[in-house]
Amino acid sequence: MGIRTNDEVLSLPPSLFLPFSLVNDFHVLVSLKQGFLSPEPALTSWNSSNPSSVCSWAGVFCSQDRVVSLDLTDLNLGGSVSAQVSRLDMLTYFSLAGNSFRGGIEIANLSSLQSLNISHNQFTGGLDWNYSSLSNLQVFDAYDNNFTALLPLGVLTLEKLKYLDLAGNYFYGKIPESYGKLLTEVTAVYKRTVTFSKEQILTFPNSALFPFLSFINMVSELRNLQPSPENESIRVKLFDSDKFKST
Repeated sequence: MGIRTNDEVLSLPPSLFLPFSLVNDFHVLVSLKQGFLSPEPALTSWNSSNPSSVCSWAGVFCSQDRVVSLDLTDLNLGGSVSAQVSRLDMLTYFSLAGNSFRGGIEIANLSSLQSLNISHNQFTGGLDWNYSSLSNLQVFDAYDNNFTALLPLGVLTLEKLKYLDLAGNYFYGKIPESYGKLLTEVTAVYKRTVTFSKEQILTFPNSALFPFLSFINMVSELRNLQPSPENESIRVKLFDSDKFKST
């Protein structure tokens, strides 16, 4: 095997000089873009022929040669979101908020993910994900979509969760009693402020979802987490009166 000349080295594909893990992130993002409608001009910088530019792409932030943040908020994007996104295994922040994505979405195997915002889209289906693979998730905002399913039970396994917003969807059925683990004292706002205890919440008629529970503000604890100067109040939004179905 001969020694490469300078000209031969310069002619090598740029991806050969990148860490393998970053090349993998590059291919994931290219796959994502292929599922998007109207990606231009917002994602013009996403040049699939230049892997070395990936960390300078719009909405992409890298650290230590890995994609750790993907912010596609309010870019007028549509289409679908490929399950390939779950291969961005060092992602800590992910936002698709304020677009027009449709169809189902599932996020999994992102143990570093701390903040996930898929609000203000047109996602459908349910949120019955493998939440145990999202063990560091602290913020989950799914507000204002078209999810039509039972409330996801897996969110109860998110021990670090501080903010949950499932309002503005079409969840139906009964409030699972296990959701009481999230609530010790809540404030429900519907034209006026009313305070309910966990027991009162769970003893509404048939424990059915009710339209006036439009905002729930956790004011005391989440799994025995006591409020203190070091702990912010934990906020949980479940239902909006404009999208509601009970059975």
